[in-house]
Amino acid sequence: MPGVAVDGMDVESVHEAAVKAIERARAGDGPTLVVASCYRFLGNTSNDDDSRYRDPAEVQEAQRRDPLLLLRERIDPARAEALDEEALTAAEEAAEWAEAQPYGDPETIARHTYA
Repeated sequence: MPGVAVDGMDVESVHEAAVKAIERARAGDGPTLVVASCYRFLGNTSNDDDSRYRDPAEVQEAQRRDPLLLLRERIDPARAEALDEEALTAAEEAAEWAEAQPYGDPETIARHTYA
């Protein structure tokens, strides 16, 4: 399977690689592996204190390359604000929906679990 490695911190590079992979798949030429390496800004879990193993300067440098912030600088401010509002609304609606769902049956907790 062909593959391509791109800078996952560069939105345009990721987009370009994804478009090519999609075009290739739609043409019937099979899948493409897209490796988009990016920086993990936070710990792996809420219990992970990444300050124990990451230099704060390294984190700061990576934050300067935050793909969302860099992209935001390149688009119309009104469009950025509209996208923020859409995302906030979608997140709020999803949270409300999730909170309105009934609790699952405890008897089914191990269903589809493989160990």
